[in-house]
Amino acid sequence: MDDVTVYREDAESVMFCVNASNIEKDRDWILAHALPETEVQDRSAQTGLLALQGPLSASLLDELCRGDKDAKPSGLKRFRFAPFASPAGSLRISRTGYTGADGFEIYLPAERSSDLFDALLDIGAGQGLVPAGLGARDTLRLEAALPLYGHELDDTISPLEAGLERFVKRGRGDFIGHAALEERERRGRVRQLVGFELEDRGVARAECPIALAGREVGVVTSGAPSPSLGSCIGLGYVPPEHAEIGTALEIVVRQRGLKARIVRTPFVRKA
Repeated sequence: MDDVTVYREDAESVMFCVNASNIEKDRDWILAHALPETEVQDRSAQTGLLALQGPLSASLLDELCRGDKDAKPSGLKRFRFAPFASPAGSLRISRTGYTGADGFEIYLPAERSSDLFDALLDIGAGQGLVPAGLGARDTLRLEAALPLYGHELDDTISPLEAGLERFVKRGRGDFIGHAALEERERRGRVRQLVGFELEDRGVARAECPIALAGREVGVVTSGAPSPSLGSCIGLGYVPPEHAEIGTALEIVVRQRGLKARIVRTPFVRKA
C-alpha cells in the first residue's frame, strides 16, 4: 500500500508518517481495517515535517535544542524518537531519513515550519548547511538503493520481489496480506529488484526497458548520475534467473542499447 514509518506514542496510540501523495489512499485503507474501538485522526494538514540530513545533523540539532536539559537529539538511536524543546517550540524528532546518511526528521505544527527552517539555517550557516529539494534527496536515496514508492514499490509489487524480506515476518503468524504473499511465493517470483551501473555513456531513467541479448526482460524504476561514483546508476526489475551480480545487461535509452552490469547495493555506503 505504501512505505510508511509508524511511531508508537504510548501503549494505545501510534502515528503514521505516510507519503504525501498517498494520504487519502492510506487513510481510507486504515479506516477500512480499523477495529470499532479505534479512533483515527488525519492530521496531515496541521503537521509540518523537515528533514535534516548529513554528518553534522546531530550537532546542529543539539545546538538548536540546547535549552532542553533532559536530553539531546544526538542521543537518539536509529529509528527512535522523542519530544524536544527549541526556539521554534516543542518538536517531535526522530533519527530517520531517506538519504542513506545519518539524519533526523522533525515534526511540528505546520504554521511553525518556516520559523524552524530559518532557525536551522542560522545555526548551520557557517557549517555548510544548505536547503535541498527532492531532486537532491532522490539522488542520495538512489545511491543508498532505498526503494521509493511509485518507483520500486506500488500496489502490484511484492515486498519480497523488492528485496524487503527483513521487514516481513513470515512463519510468525497471520497478518493482513499474509495469504496472498505466500500464494505468490508458491507460484514463483517473476521479477526481482536489482541495482545496475552503466558502462556506456548515458543516463538511465525510469521506464527505460532492460534488455538481455537483444530481448527485453525488465524495466528501470529509478536512474540518475551518481555524484559520488562519477557514473550512472539505477534500479530495476528483471526475472530472478537474470538477477545475479555481474550479469551483463543493456539499458535501452532512446532506442539505443547502453551496456550495463548488475552490481551490489547499496551503491554508496555513507556514515
